[in-house]
Amino acid sequence: MGINSSVAIALQARAAIWLKDQEGIRKSLVATELVHGRWMASVRGEVKAALAAMEGQPDDAGELYLAAIESWRTLNCVLDIAVTELELIHLLGPEHPQAVTAKEAKDIFTQLGAVP
Repeated sequence: MGINSSVAIALQARAAIWLKDQEGIRKSLVATELVHGRWMASVRGEVKAALAAMEGQPDDAGELYLAAIESWRTLNCVLDIAVTELELIHLLGPEHPQAVTAKEAKDIFTQLGAVP
């Protein structure tokens, strides 16, 4: 545990999520419990949503993702909102009822000047 632990844990979690590595996601979730604060609570919410998606619980995952996105919104973490919304689509698919969040993600990435 050090000054950059929070960022390292978040990067570890997102890498595991994008690789669809359930064990890595679980390890990341455990690591998020070691760090306190609102930002890490938002990371933890995102990781819990991803784990629910990976465990075949799309309804729970959708609700957890909405809560995680709202948590990022409360902190005004715009990039994290977009990444989490894109992640929802990555894990739950474009047909999931919460997939409408992808529109906001696209708008945010466009505003930030990101290109596909």
